[in-house]
Amino acid sequence: METVDVDAFLSEVKALTPQVKSDVRNFKSGASANTGFSIDAFLEEMSE
Repeated sequence: METVDVDAFLSEVKALTPQVKSDVRNFKSGASANTGFSIDAFLEEMSE
């Protein structure tokens, strides 16, 4: 079994938190405002 330095892991995660928050914010703002999903359109596209 591999041992893990928990303190090192947690400090690395904490250091990445601002970047992750920024990435999520950018993803959400760049995502399409259209959150609707048409099952018919999806199935039609899959059959092509």
